[in-house]
Amino acid sequence: MGIAYNLVPDAPLGGSPLLAGLVVIVGFLLGLRLCHRVRRRRHGERVLVLGSSPLGRQVVEEIERRTDLRYQVVGVVDDAENLDRVIETTLPDRIVVALAERRGRLPVYPLLESRARGIVVEDAAATYERLTGKLALEAMSPSSIVFSADFQVSRPHLALSRALSLLVSVVGLIVLAPVFVLIVLLIKLDSRGPVFFIQERVGLSGLSLLPQLVNVLRGDMNLVGPRPHPVTNLGLLILVVRNLSDVSGDAIPYYSLRCAVRPGITGWAQIRYGYANTIEEEMEKLRYDFYYLKHMSFWLDLRILFETARIVWTGHSSAAAAARVGRPDRSVDWTRRSGRVA
Repeated sequence: MGIAYNLVPDAPLGGSPLLAGLVVIVGFLLGLRLCHRVRRRRHGERVLVLGSSPLGRQVVEEIERRTDLRYQVVGVVDDAENLDRVIETTLPDRIVVALAERRGRLPVYPLLESRARGIVVEDAAATYERLTGKLALEAMSPSSIVFSADFQVSRPHLALSRALSLLVSVVGLIVLAPVFVLIVLLIKLDSRGPVFFIQERVGLSGLSLLPQLVNVLRGDMNLVGPRPHPVTNLGLLILVVRNLSDVSGDAIPYYSLRCAVRPGITGWAQIRYGYANTIEEEMEKLRYDFYYLKHMSFWLDLRILFETARIVWTGHSSAAAAARVGRPDRSVDWTRRSGRVA
């Protein structure tokens, strides 16, 4: 206040010095915030990675590979004891914690001080999820699922999702009925055998047929959800990844979550990754399926439907699927953890 009076003696600062001082302080803080945002947009957000775990390396590789991200990795440090000195040197805007073993190693006070100074402190698994649209299965613990605010769906979402599925199915069957009749005639003229290809798949309520609008009307599935796995593929999948039992107690970590919701004709994994031809690719698609299970919402379903319609209309898959953004993760080699398959 004294500085303001000396610089501008005739300034009408009002009758209350306290109020005027508050206005000056708020304006100063807003100015600092604006300068910080301008610097971040111009030069990119400075990211410091704490820990050199496989997940931390994946985060760094993803940032360096993605040209659309305005992130700049300013350092990867595994020395948690000197973190405060590293922070003063690198001046990060965000700290990604990727320590493989945190018990007794997590530098609590430097991280809390960083948060108090406006630096974003984020877990590497959350960063990986936000950048890739999939979950790091090897970083998921049972408690992180049980006590998470996610991995649960509201009843309004279930009702809206089911209503949307029924509406689209009825309209689709009515509109496409002439096309279906024509296709049946062409199949009968061209080849022998049944018109419909029937395949057993694993989903909620047991086995289901190949995804069709008829199955949606019957209640076997919704428009959007994890695509049901063929039984033959599932058997091979369990055989190959049996050594994962030490991670979660299941042959495939948390696979039962995937079967807890209705399967879908299309899903997050389909628009983000596309088809899987190998076991490694099937495991990679599971990462996207679990992302959907974690963030299930009516708006996410609409996004998936619009993206599916765009892909069908244009014939071009999403950029992520085309470039195989989610190519199989080699940091955890599920197929060779003990040197054998089974």
